[in-house]
Amino acid sequence: MRWIALLRGVNLGPRHKFPMARVRAVFEACGATDVTTFIASGNVVFDHAERSEAKLCSRLEAALTSEARFDVPVMLRTRAQLEQALKKCPFSDQPTKYVHVTFLAKKPAAAAVQAIDASDCAPESFAVVGREVYLLLPNGMGVAKLPPKLNGLRVTGTTRTWQTVSKLVELARG
Repeated sequence: MRWIALLRGVNLGPRHKFPMARVRAVFEACGATDVTTFIASGNVVFDHAERSEAKLCSRLEAALTSEARFDVPVMLRTRAQLEQALKKCPFSDQPTKYVHVTFLAKKPAAAAVQAIDASDCAPESFAVVGREVYLLLPNGMGVAKLPPKLNGLRVTGTTRTWQTVSKLVELARG
């Protein structure tokens, strides 16, 4: 099965350095084949015989954390799930340079989503669709006020640009 792993918190700033060559080696040691990484922020496309997302995620997180010596949360998606994430974007009418996707480990509680008050973040906005949070950030991620509010979802996640998600789908298709 073709999988995409989105690692959280690697190679951001001076801490949590984890060279992609070592990441690929960990994946291969866990039974992954045809392992490809894309940019150093922790995007891995690979094949694996495991069909259970939960089992594979747990195995990869344990191996990556052991090798890196810091926590490495992993959000897994199949190729089909990542393709669906592109199709379900509620901001498809906006320039893609303003769109980001936060991939969550699990679907957030409806009450947590409703509790996020983004009224003071305009023109920024967000939409939760399943395990993905779509962000419209017209002024860029660096000055955005909305992303920190997503901590209120109380679910581990990691954010990627629309361009990165599109490239990962392309790589997953081979």
